[in-house]
Amino acid sequence: MAYTSIYCGFGFGRSLPFHIMRLRTRFTLANFVLVLAVLSATGGLQYVAERRQLTSEQESNQETALRALGKSCEEAMIDKNDLAILNYIKAFISTPGLCRIALTDLNGKFLMHSDVLRGKMDWRNRGISPLMLKPALRNANALRQQGTESGRRLIYWSLPLQVHNKRRAILWTDYDSQFLSDVVWSSLAHSAQRFLIVVPFISSPTARASFPEESSTTESCSRGRMSCASLRETSTPWPRGLPRSMSSRINSSTTLPTICARP
Repeated sequence: MAYTSIYCGFGFGRSLPFHIMRLRTRFTLANFVLVLAVLSATGGLQYVAERRQLTSEQESNQETALRALGKSCEEAMIDKNDLAILNYIKAFISTPGLCRIALTDLNGKFLMHSDVLRGKMDWRNRGISPLMLKPALRNANALRQQGTESGRRLIYWSLPLQVHNKRRAILWTDYDSQFLSDVVWSSLAHSAQRFLIVVPFISSPTARASFPEESSTTESCSRGRMSCASLRETSTPWPRGLPRSMSSRINSSTTLPTICARP
C-alpha cells in the first residue's frame, strides 16, 4: 500500500503540472490578446479623434486670420490706402504654410498680390480661376475650397470685402495642403510615440501576474519529484525472510521503503 501510494503520488506529480501549465498558458495568451485588442482600439480612436481635432484647429486658425486681415483691408479700402493693405499682407505672409495673399475685384482680376513683396509684377495680368471665383461670389462669408495649381495641392480661403455696405473686392489666402498635412502627421507621430511608451507598462502586469505562478508550480513539482526519487534511493531490498516462491513473483526492480522493512 505504501509503495502504491508513493507510485500514485509520483505519477500524479508528473502529470498535474503539465495540465496546469497549459491552462495558465492559454489564460495568459487570452489576456494578452484581450489587452492587445483594447490597446489597438484605444489607439485607433485616439488617432482619429486627435487628427480631427488638429484639422479643425487648423481650419479655425486660418479662418480667424482671414477675417482679421479682411477687417484691416476693409478699413484701408475706405481710406483708399493701398500702402496699408500692402503692409497688412506683408505681416500675414509669414504665417507657416501660407503661399499667397491676394485681393481681387468681383471679376477675379488681381488688385493686390503678395508676389509684389518678392519683386514679381506679372500678377497684374493674371486673375483668380473662374472655378474658384463663382462659389466665392455666391457666398457672403468665409469659404474654404481645394484645388491644384502648378502641380501643388492648395487650400483656398475667400472672404468678400464690403465698403459702405457694398461688396467691392474679395480677399484670398492660399495654403499649401501638403505642408498642413505634414504638420498634422508630425503631431500624430509624437502622440504615437508617447502611446507606445505607455503600452509596455499597461500590458506587463498581465505577464507578471501569470508567469510567476507557473514558475512556482514548476518548482514545487520538481521538489516533489526529487522527494520521490530520494525515497526510492533510500529504500532497502525485499526482506530475506520471505519464501523463494513469493520473492520470485516480485519484480527484481521493485523495492520497499525503509519504513516498511522489519528487522
